[in-house]
Amino acid sequence: MNTLQLSDCLILITDDDMINRVVLKHMLKEVGIQTEEVTDGAECLNAIKNSNAKRIIILLDLNMPVMDGFEVIEHIKSRPSEFEHTRILVVSASLYSHFLKSGLGDHIHGYIEKPVDREHLLTKVIECSI
Repeated sequence: MNTLQLSDCLILITDDDMINRVVLKHMLKEVGIQTEEVTDGAECLNAIKNSNAKRIIILLDLNMPVMDGFEVIEHIKSRPSEFEHTRILVVSASLYSHFLKSGLGDHIHGYIEKPVDREHLLTKVIECSI
């Protein structure tokens, strides 16, 4: 797999569940992708502000304390110039059709259903990096 387009990317794993973060990090580590982990949406937005990465791909859980994934998407959607180099991949056990009904489907770059399939994850991450 060609991961050259990912060399300038940061994958920001945003999930309150430690096991989910560990699994995602392990799947991405095998192909040498730089990752960072945060436990809620507020930490996610702070990590983006403090990052020097040319492109950030957020692996975003929807159900988290403090600030959930829906709030993160709304925040990013309302400030497009601040987040022009940020891509969102929702990683959730919620049904995609239910998520689309929220009206936020147009503001993400992909949806990955839990449990996560490694090949599907890598394909979506590479698509976001192009």
